[in-house]
Amino acid sequence: MIRCVEVTKIFRKNGSEVTSLDRFTAEVAEGEFVAVRGPSGSGKTTLLLTLGGMQRPSAGTVQLGGRDLYALSPSERAKLRSSEIGFVFQMFHLVPYLDLLGNVLLAYPGKPSEAVRQRAAGLLDELGLAKRGSHRPGELSAGERQRLAVARALLNRPKVILADEPTGNLDPENAAEVIRHLAEFHRGGGTVVLVTHGTAAETHADRILRLVQGRLLAD
Repeated sequence: MIRCVEVTKIFRKNGSEVTSLDRFTAEVAEGEFVAVRGPSGSGKTTLLLTLGGMQRPSAGTVQLGGRDLYALSPSERAKLRSSEIGFVFQMFHLVPYLDLLGNVLLAYPGKPSEAVRQRAAGLLDELGLAKRGSHRPGELSAGERQRLAVARALLNRPKVILADEPTGNLDPENAAEVIRHLAEFHRGGGTVVLVTHGTAAETHADRILRLVQGRLLAD
């Protein structure tokens, strides 16, 4: 489903270069749960943004479902992201002035129908947030905010979820809850790529990739 070939990302600033990804080559099959582990600064977030079509690599190719992501136009890439990819970030990326339902519906590309609104409400219920529907993100605990982010990621029935340190700001109990929901998505046939420097997802992952200084060390 996902195929990376010799993916390199170099950041240039003030005359200097930093290599964030160094000839990264790997494949993720449809329906796999893959954890990418590595220390801070190893290129994990760069990898996730590149897989999600949000950061063009300096070299190499990234394919999703046989399509070269960076051969698509920006509008084509945006359409693909909204229909096939769900994102979960460590810092949640919620809109503070919207209630929970409004935050989930942000993932929908256009005016949501009543059916879409009902699906969003159903996801909040599944994730234990139905009673908090009229609240704003600032009134939630960190665990609740991350579950809200998971609900948003699931709204459009994506084929793949890309999760960037989704448990990094959570206590062990809430971290386990978030991983459980990602594992349920995986058991339903979804593909998960989760980057982390911890071990919370290892019992659910089919494979663990290890990234150090932008290089894949082991599979």
